[in-house]
Amino acid sequence: MKERAILIGIVGLSLIFAGCSRPDIGSAAAQSNQDAASYSSSASENKQPPVLSEDGNKNPEIEEGSAEITVDIKSEPPLSVSDLSISVPDFLDDDQQLLYRKAHSLYQHMFGGSTGGIDYFETLDTVPPDPPMVEIDGHIYNISAGRYRNWVDFEAVIQSVFTDSFAEQTGLYSIYRSYNGRLAYLLAERGAGYYYNENFPDEFRLITQSDSEISFVLIGHYSPVFLKEGETAEERDARLASEYEYTLEFPISLVNTDLGWRFSQFHSALADEDVPQDATSQLQN
Repeated sequence: MKERAILIGIVGLSLIFAGCSRPDIGSAAAQSNQDAASYSSSASENKQPPVLSEDGNKNPEIEEGSAEITVDIKSEPPLSVSDLSISVPDFLDDDQQLLYRKAHSLYQHMFGGSTGGIDYFETLDTVPPDPPMVEIDGHIYNISAGRYRNWVDFEAVIQSVFTDSFAEQTGLYSIYRSYNGRLAYLLAERGAGYYYNENFPDEFRLITQSDSEISFVLIGHYSPVFLKEGETAEERDARLASEYEYTLEFPISLVNTDLGWRFSQFHSALADEDVPQDATSQLQN
């Protein structure tokens, strides 16, 4: 199938903070409040959320987090039907494929359409009310009320899937912070699903494989989901089902640590969707 590079108008896939490279939608501590305010936030302009001081004083609206891990790390994160249906590299063994599914789920929830996805509300019986907020290093963070509301749970789950270098490269611990034992996150959005063509499963190309490291490339398939000029919704759906217009490639690395296999580099073809960097004009049929 011939691939066609296209350039679609900017639709809000800008990274959360100016100057950050994908998938680092954070680097919050390095940005000013004015920079952060230029991006999406869930806080209503007409609502003044409770804000705590930086001195660590407890607020009666916020329950202190547990000092002990409260989740079964081996079963985290929970995998949905969608997680179990994604393509996985066939050159990975069963345990590595399971780790890939977990990494994909966490990555989507942390770096997908909204950082608030980390609450995993879809796994809770009831959705908690709007969370209180706290100021940390001059930035406003939401206090998590979701699955990983306790910092020790969140940190343990992250460390069961990713390496410390992954956290450093993505700015993970700038977006997600500990506050009085609770998980606090900088709520920001970049949207998703504007180009990713889910009709074509992700593909993988192995680069190197050894007992200590596995490096490979993730290949995503893309087409604009917007109606083209003169195109009906039915025609658009048929187009998406029959062809894709371009592909993007993302590097992924899996390393064998003292604690077992962990991802030192990871991407999601959906969360990291983009237009081709070398595209200069939109191709018309």
